[in-house]
Amino acid sequence: MEIEGIAFISGFEALFVKSEENKISTALATSSSRQEVKAHLRNTSYLKRFNAIYTSDSISKSNPDPEIYLLSASEINCQSYQNIALKILIMV
Repeated sequence: MEIEGIAFISGFEALFVKSEENKISTALATSSSRQEVKAHLRNTSYLKRFNAIYTSDSISKSNPDPEIYLLSASEINCQSYQNIALKILIMV
């Protein structure tokens, strides 16, 4: 499924829009660098639509360590047991 020039898994945009409509905060947590995220999403509205963005530049430990997920949940004032982590593959 292509959205704004980026291929996302099916259903991503619908879920994102529902989250926005219901005022559910969203965070992007990725093992990509901030530079890569900006390059991939620069022509989309997603950089402004996520409430928080955490990249590999923000953490000291990578997957499978939960550091990035805990930081992003904290940023949007969400307890770890109150959130859903989704693996969204972006194909470029």
